[in-house]
Amino acid sequence: MDLLTFISEHPEIVVTVLSGFLLPIILVWLNNRYNLKTKEKEQEITREFKFTDEQVSHEKIIHSSLVKILFEIQKLYISLSCDPEKEKDCIVDASKEFQSCFAKYQGIISDNQIFLESQVVNELYKFYNTIGEILVELNQIRQNDDQEIARICVYDRSQELADIILNIQEIFVGKRQNLFGDLKVIREEMKEFKTCCGPPPPGELRDRYDKVMKELNKLPEPVELKK
Repeated sequence: MDLLTFISEHPEIVVTVLSGFLLPIILVWLNNRYNLKTKEKEQEITREFKFTDEQVSHEKIIHSSLVKILFEIQKLYISLSCDPEKEKDCIVDASKEFQSCFAKYQGIISDNQIFLESQVVNELYKFYNTIGEILVELNQIRQNDDQEIARICVYDRSQELADIILNIQEIFVGKRQNLFGDLKVIREEMKEFKTCCGPPPPGELRDRYDKVMKELNKLPEPVELKK
């Protein structure tokens, strides 16, 4: 009796042998494959969590540094509320102190902006440009020898800086709904934050400021060439 005849006549024996031999092997293989896939998925989730956690950590440091810079702007505003008769170099001294603190926080931001998306980077450089405008105007005002109006440019730009910080905060919170839920930045409830320098300076100072800056920013008259 050959093997094929035996198998055809006794299929139950073949099934029993195959079940006892192959089935455990197949089950072990399927179990190992499932465990491997599960482990790979767990590692992927862990990597994503660590990446997200690291991103959030960098974002918190950046937001914190920006708020601290705004606090230094508030201190700059207070320092410029000095008596020009008693403190001749008030603008110079206050600007130097601010620039020192600003450089420190800017360095911290630079060290943590590697994971930032382009929208946030653009907002950051709007923030830096506004700081630059403050320092340039303060220097112009000092050269014009009207120290009292220096507070106006700081007051106005402080609100622009606060707005930029809120823009960045909205971006950070908006893409982390799984962490922050329905938390939103409600600007109408952030009036004190936006007016961190307090009530506006007297109207007389603003009139002088507008007049001086208009003169300083006036373009020179075109020179006609002689024919």
